[in-house]
Amino acid sequence: MERRKTFLHCAGILILLAALTGVCVAAGAAEQAEPDTAARPDLVKIDALGALGGLELPVVTFFHDRHTEALAKQGKSCDTCHKAKDGKMSLKYMRFEDTDFETVKNVYHDNCFACHAETKAKGEKSGPVDGECRRCHTAQPQDESGRMPAGFDNVLHYRHWDSKLIAVSGEKDNCAACHHVYDKAAQKTVYEKSKESTCRSCHEAAASEQDGVKVRALSDAAHNACVSCHREMVEAKKETGPVTCAGCHSVDGQAKIKANNAQALQKIGGELPRLKMKQPDAALLFPAPVKGEKTKAANMPPVAFNHLDHEKRNDTCRACHHKETVACGTCHTVKGSEKGGNVTLEQAMHLPASNKSCVGCHRQEQQKPQCAGCHAQMDTGSRPANATCASCHKALPQGVSLPESGEMAPEAKQAVAGMMLESARAERSGWSIDEIPEFVTIGSLSKEYQPSEFPHRKIVQTLIKGMKDDQLAQAFHQGDKAVCAGCHHNSPLSAKPPRCASCHDRPFDEATPGRPGLKAAYHSQCMSCHQAMGMDELEKGGKPMPAKSCVVCHDKKTD
Repeated sequence: MERRKTFLHCAGILILLAALTGVCVAAGAAEQAEPDTAARPDLVKIDALGALGGLELPVVTFFHDRHTEALAKQGKSCDTCHKAKDGKMSLKYMRFEDTDFETVKNVYHDNCFACHAETKAKGEKSGPVDGECRRCHTAQPQDESGRMPAGFDNVLHYRHWDSKLIAVSGEKDNCAACHHVYDKAAQKTVYEKSKESTCRSCHEAAASEQDGVKVRALSDAAHNACVSCHREMVEAKKETGPVTCAGCHSVDGQAKIKANNAQALQKIGGELPRLKMKQPDAALLFPAPVKGEKTKAANMPPVAFNHLDHEKRNDTCRACHHKETVACGTCHTVKGSEKGGNVTLEQAMHLPASNKSCVGCHRQEQQKPQCAGCHAQMDTGSRPANATCASCHKALPQGVSLPESGEMAPEAKQAVAGMMLESARAERSGWSIDEIPEFVTIGSLSKEYQPSEFPHRKIVQTLIKGMKDDQLAQAFHQGDKAVCAGCHHNSPLSAKPPRCASCHDRPFDEATPGRPGLKAAYHSQCMSCHQAMGMDELEKGGKPMPAKSCVVCHDKKTD
């Protein structure tokens, strides 16, 4: 069975170096009683002994970067505490494997205490020595973990596979430096072109055994590859990435990586070259056959998915994919499978609360100010209305049919999806500009204030312009008339919208509790829209308003 991992295409790569069981660097100048900060990215809980038989005392609180800095001042490096074999550094402290409780305990106590005692004898600040158990085994340490999850987005991935410093002999790019599969016959990992996959396709959160082969935990595998490589670069005096916890897992460290990414992207014109991984430009989404499952043909037409456009708009493939970059239906079947967490294909595409589902991701986009004016007032906690299904599930092009079995060659699926996407780019229908009133006078409720002059045409034109500049809005709004539904929410798009008073009584009618009165409808609609779009603190002329006031929209009557 192949054991695949990708150290350069995994958003969770470079997870806290010190967060491995058994990592401990004993440096004499480290004084744990004087924490540097209350939230540290290098705080580690050493719990290796707990896994080997339990602890009577709390797990050890250890600060990795503090010890690394102390070692550097003494002219020492990681080799002081970490052994190496075949050019790779073990991330466990002074050992390669966890054996038994007593042996591992003695590794820590003997080496840490000896180093601390030596430092103390020199008259320098030292860490705990024999007998000072509670200085290491602290139930409630003064410091807290400030580790931020480290990401490995597409730009950082590009910087690695395009780097001249990681050149792989005989290869056009650097994929072989990190990607590999497990050769069971040779009992080692090897690189096989076109079989690159993600770290998570093999490496799980905890170490595991797969098909009789021991597979490292994700954090162990990632740090062993990345940190070891970075250290080699440092020793060769080459430009490289971080070798400390803070370099990847602190606010400052991530800001530096982000700045370097932006600089690299700017150098190549602002757009990444596409890394082809057998992914289609356009994908046809519909239930695929699953061996052993008897499923009926789908009642809905298939969905044409613009894969190329979504690639460009996301920082990482993990925006949609989980463990592997494979088709959704591989794990999420019609009935649900164990591999897909028993989440069905329909749920995977439509769950509103999931940021990886189509509906969930699109609803996140709707929170942007230019969209929120209308969408913030809609019910986002439920499934979309059935009438909106046709926005994605469009009819097949004339003369095209799909086999009931669902079995289609990838090339055929891409061809049909491409045809559907092209036909969807039809001209939009909408109102003529002359049909839209320039101003609407809202004065039926005016008593203390003058009627409000509503710049109807200007607002509609602004919304239409924003939709034309947004591909998502273009795809899901059925013509320019869709903007009318933002305010005229129960009016069919085929008819000219009626006045608000046609539905909202004056005053509120207790017989229709779900329908506000006219005054409440006006204020709720307008003010909620302004607030969602970030316009609630502006005067008519666009200047900041000191406080909400009725006279922003209504002039005070003088008589």
